[in-house]
Amino acid sequence: MRTISEEEKDYRDYNDAFLKYSDLLEDKIDDHIRNSHNRLKVSKLMEEYILESGDKKQETYINYLRLVDSWFSYEVYIKTIEKMGFANVTKLKTERLKKDILALSGCNQILDSAVIGIWDLPDSEELNKKLSYYKYLIDDESVSKYQVKNINNIINKVQNHKLKEITHFEFLSLCYAIRNSYAHNGETARSGTSSYIIKIELLNLCYHYILRIMYRYCRYMLIELIKDID
Repeated sequence: MRTISEEEKDYRDYNDAFLKYSDLLEDKIDDHIRNSHNRLKVSKLMEEYILESGDKKQETYINYLRLVDSWFSYEVYIKTIEKMGFANVTKLKTERLKKDILALSGCNQILDSAVIGIWDLPDSEELNKKLSYYKYLIDDESVSKYQVKNINNIINKVQNHKLKEITHFEFLSLCYAIRNSYAHNGETARSGTSSYIIKIELLNLCYHYILRIMYRYCRYMLIELIKDID
């Protein structure tokens, strides 16, 4: 039997909750939830596109597209989450998800795994290569002051070995800043770094991070909505 990944399990758990919610409401299901669900499925499908040539430049651009698409799904679903009363009331897109639900839904464990996986490095030279790209983002005009503040917070915490203090909102700001730099300021595969591999690693991490927090957070919301129906 094939062993499924943690991310695949997250998706299945989320999808099961959606199907149960759909069955209970039948044709009365909220259009916002249905449309958001379909949009999230599209982002998941992006994962299946595999480049066989081994061209790292092309692979970098594919990962840009995955990240951009996952951010679109986040923006679509966040409107639904707001409509259902499960979001913070704020203009900041990266702070819409509630801290208590992030904790209750298990999203914090995903964050811990992500930051340790990418920044817990004994090799300071490799770490500095990664941080140089974040410093590039800070100087990008398409990156907001709020995003710059959060990226600086990440840099400081990484350099001072305080990975556990990096917050969801800071990490999501980094994802959003990369998306903005690519979508609005013409960032290329080599912008801010001499290594395609470093860029691919970060883009891939951001893409999967956004999908996994949406699976868990939205599953929590659907389960709460199901309780009200039952």
